Amino acid sequence: MHFKSTLFVSMMLFLTSTWSTGLDSVQLIRLHELFENHSTSTNGVDEEQIAQVVKEYFGLEWKDTEKMFNYNKDESDSLNLNNLLLTLAKKGEKSSDKVKKLTFSDVSFYLEEFEECNELGYLNLQQLSKVFTNWKTVNDALNAKSEELKNEKGEDHKIIATEFLLIMIEIKPEGHGLNIAQIETFDSLYEAHKTSGSIDRVACEKVFEELGITVNDELELLFNSQRPAERLLMDLIILAAERNTVVEENELSVLRLNDVVTAINEFIKMDRNNDYVLSPEEYEDYLNGSSTAFTGSAETVRKAENYLRKFDGFQTINALEYIESCIFHAKTSNDFKLYTVGDNSQALTILI
Repeated sequence: MHFKSTLFVSMMLFLTSTWSTGLDSVQLIRLHELFENHSTSTNGVDEEQIAQVVKEYFGLEWKDTEKMFNYNKDESDSLNLNNLLLTLAKKGEKSSDKVKKLTFSDVSFYLEEFEECNELGYLNLQQLSKVFTNWKTVNDALNAKSEELKNEKGEDHKIIATEFLLIMIEIKPEGHGLNIAQIETFDSLYEAHKTSGSIDRVACEKVFEELGITVNDELELLFNSQRPAERLLMDLIILAAERNTVVEENELSVLRLNDVVTAINEFIKMDRNNDYVLSPEEYEDYLNGSSTAFTGSAETVRKAENYLRKFDGFQTINALEYIESCIFHAKTSNDFKLYTVGDNSQALTILI
């Protein structure tokens, strides 16, 4: 199975994570022990052993395996492992809170990227260095990990899904993402500087300080980079999301870090001429695939219509405006609904 590239906005992933358990390092290590020597084999892993681990570590019975676990005996063991991990993250029992873990949204997000970069169910070290190329913090860490593994296990080492997820547990940033008000702060920052070519260093620093994020040497270097305002905006949003721990992990109006990265990736794919904005021609397919029939509170509908109105076929759209067109939150309603906008290739799920 190969995951389709889909932009899940924050509420969809939050709800999924609430309903499911994710995976922790103990579970991943035990599964890795079963599969680590079977990156290229088919039926090389003993199903009785899989059944034992699935029962002991996840509380699930190993039965009706093709339907329940998407486990196909004709597929390679590494591809079956990918499918198995997603099912276990969604349906398995919760384990200890004392070990590092990934939520279901983390697992699905990382496995999607893992599968995007390979066709055989595993990554070689060169492929590992190409994962998350638009997410500098994580890509730099993966490049360092590639060199480390090269020295420890040799150039031919193959990375299966369990090892990849264990690496992501180790290197993933601690930030919880950004809430809607914080996202709109970046909107104000951009609007104040878009005609000056780049964004003022002092203004950038002030925004990060307001978010409670310590401005270190890496951020200072970025603030002083004089990148085009539209490009710097994308970098600032990702860096803020991966460092922001002020918002609660279970806050309903938060755009999770994974969602921010996914949104930026989708924007970059649409930006065919790489000028950091979307022209009417570039966002035409997105607009044609988006519904304008919104439901919800009057305020929610007004916000949604205002966001989509920016896609008027004449003006360009920056990354933040693209994100804002995809997500909004009705602050006063506890009786929420999930509403999907777009076609199958770009399904956008929002809380209203």
